[in-house]
Amino acid sequence: MDAQGVIGGAHIGYNYEINQFVIGIEGTVDPTTLTENVLISPPGSLPSGIGNTVNGFVQSTIQGAIRARVGYAFDRVLVYATGGVAFGAFKTYFQSGGVDLDGVTTFYASDTHSPTWVGWTVGGGVEYAINNNYSVFGEYPYSDFGSITDTPAFARGLTYTATRQLSQNQVQVGFSYKFAAPPPVVAKY
Repeated sequence: MDAQGVIGGAHIGYNYEINQFVIGIEGTVDPTTLTENVLISPPGSLPSGIGNTVNGFVQSTIQGAIRARVGYAFDRVLVYATGGVAFGAFKTYFQSGGVDLDGVTTFYASDTHSPTWVGWTVGGGVEYAINNNYSVFGEYPYSDFGSITDTPAFARGLTYTATRQLSQNQVQVGFSYKFAAPPPVVAKY
């Protein structure tokens, strides 16, 4: 979706380091204001004047993911790949109106859905450790949530179907705080 808006949120995860290799898992939750308005031209097979206005929107209110992460560390720099399951709540609205075949009677039809979709996500990124607790990162995730189909019914039994693919290319930056493990307790006698 070529949407406009703001997306941001929080993440939590766990990483385990084996020499220079890092494996981990993380979860993200990102509230959004992403919205795309669409204007659809009705098919040419409709008689003139039928469905002469067709429009709608898709809005994402929250997205998130649970992803595995595999990387390789160079001193303070971690280069990684990530992938897993993505989820998102989307609201879609579709409407059409026009003049019926008699040239006089107007009609209107609409369809609304508010589903939560589960899809998949893959990506990669670079993380830099500022110190032992703070790091900054930049990453590119691609997410695919499938598609939504709206089919409002018109006058005289006519229908019009609009299908929208819900996929997202995203470039994001952020920072992380690492909770250090407490030092081991050593008993001295």
